[in-house]
Amino acid sequence: MQTPYIVHFLHFSGKFHQTLPSEDRAFFRKRGPRGFSRFPCGSNCAIMDLENKEVYTMDLKKRLEEFRPWNEQEERDREALLRLLEAGQAPCGREDPAHLTASAWVVSPERDRVLLAYHNIFGSWSWLGGHADGERDLLSAALREVREESGLEAVRPVSRDIYSVEILTVDGHEKRGRYVSSHLHLNVTFLLEADPAAPVRCKPDENSRVGWFGLEEAVAASTEPWFQKRIYSKLNGKLAGFPPRR
Repeated sequence: MQTPYIVHFLHFSGKFHQTLPSEDRAFFRKRGPRGFSRFPCGSNCAIMDLENKEVYTMDLKKRLEEFRPWNEQEERDREALLRLLEAGQAPCGREDPAHLTASAWVVSPERDRVLLAYHNIFGSWSWLGGHADGERDLLSAALREVREESGLEAVRPVSRDIYSVEILTVDGHEKRGRYVSSHLHLNVTFLLEADPAAPVRCKPDENSRVGWFGLEEAVAASTEPWFQKRIYSKLNGKLAGFPPRR
């Protein structure tokens, strides 16, 4: 049975306010007690601003409706994402067990190289990206993550349209000394472009190396077979629709 989306029109008491995580209390103090909703995931669930939720949902929903799946995986995952959005269960905070993320396939202008980072938790070379963390513009979130994880400043979208969609399982793991429960990433990927000659650096709390690879080398560098077959090979294959920039 599908869990319905429940909206609570909150008139917070001081006591209830104190039960919120510290970062949510700060957000509450900033925005006041009106216009928030909670997702039905218990006490540790995301808070969204109702004033902007409808615009945010409709914008992403419209983008997904316009997106043309490249294969069956994208078709099925797109359908599931749309159902979750319509049910109000695709939050942009990371507190819920299924939440939005933004990834980037960063390529060279010639479309023959791709930027990867060696991910500390997964022990593998992987694409760049991360949690939306409240950012409703997922392209902006993808650009932010690339800059944070690689040090690149001059990175730009090849297109502002969604490049690919994926629903990704993440096993439980330790992060910064705390256990993170298994969860789902409702992922939207964008195609970005950068100059391989530009300086890069790692982000030690998330990755230990950042580097450029040839397209086939990038797939081979991953130690995650499912990502090799289902994600990275697909992302390379879709580049045929985006000719090199001369």
